Amino acid sequence: MDNSKTRYALAAIVLVALAAAVFFAIGYFRSRAAKADLSLLDIDSAQLDGLLASGQPGVVEFYTTTCPWCTKLEPELAKVEAEYDGRLFVVKMNAQKHYAESARYSIKVVPTMVFFNELGSVESTVEGFMEAPDIIGLIKGMGIAR
Repeated sequence: MDNSKTRYALAAIVLVALAAAVFFAIGYFRSRAAKADLSLLDIDSAQLDGLLASGQPGVVEFYTTTCPWCTKLEPELAKVEAEYDGRLFVVKMNAQKHYAESARYSIKVVPTMVFFNELGSVESTVEGFMEAPDIIGLIKGMGIAR
């Protein structure tokens, strides 16, 4: 191979590598932005009382920071929140920080989702991970949001 062909081959390799790097960087930053959009409001006791008195139905996820299933459930619940677009509150509460509420709603494992009707009463409690379509099916079955 002569010197000019070697330079063209190296330039082509560099361009392909640069294009691949840009492609992966765009994907990385898009996925980070998507994850940032899929987070829930982390509430305290006073905020929970306010939500329950609001007359709006909702879901509270009780979680801990060390629970891997809680981390997987949060984006699923964020999808549920987006689906109901303000007709249903969807929030999370740290079960360890807010022990009184955890005891009040008999939280024994995390994640646990507590579904509230528009009167602020517990409609149902579900332990464990579920995907968004299944959660939406539960909400429709309970009739707590339209």
